[in-house]
Amino acid sequence: MTTDFRRFHVSLRLRPQQADDQRHYQRFSGEGLGVRLDGRHYAVRDVSIGGICIEGTDAAPGTEVALDLFLLDDAARSHPVRGMVAGHSGEGTHIRFASMTYSLAKFLVHHAARCVGVEPYALK
Repeated sequence: MTTDFRRFHVSLRLRPQQADDQRHYQRFSGEGLGVRLDGRHYAVRDVSIGGICIEGTDAAPGTEVALDLFLLDDAARSHPVRGMVAGHSGEGTHIRFASMTYSLAKFLVHHAARCVGVEPYALK
C-alpha cells in the first residue's frame, strides 16, 4: 500500500507532457542539475531517460554534442554524456541522449528520487 502511494506521489510531481511534446519518456524537473557544453555552463530545464532540455545554447538541430551532466552542489563529479540536438523551443534546447549507460541511468534515477522525496528503489 505504501509503495502504491509513493508511486502515485511521484507521478504527481513529474512534469506534465504537452500536446505537441515529441518525447517518448516522461520528463522531470532539472532543478539542481547543470550541464557543461563547449566550456560553458547551462541550467537544466527538464530531463528524461531519453534526453535533456537546457537553457541557452544555439547549436543547430542535428549537431552531435558531448556534455557533462552534474549536480549543482557537486560540480566536480560530472557524468559525460553524448547526444544530438533535437531542436529548440521556448523552453530551451532539446538534446536526445545517444545511449543510456548504467552510470547515467543511476544518476538520473537518484536525481528523480531526490526531487520527489523518495528512495531510488521506490521509482519504477
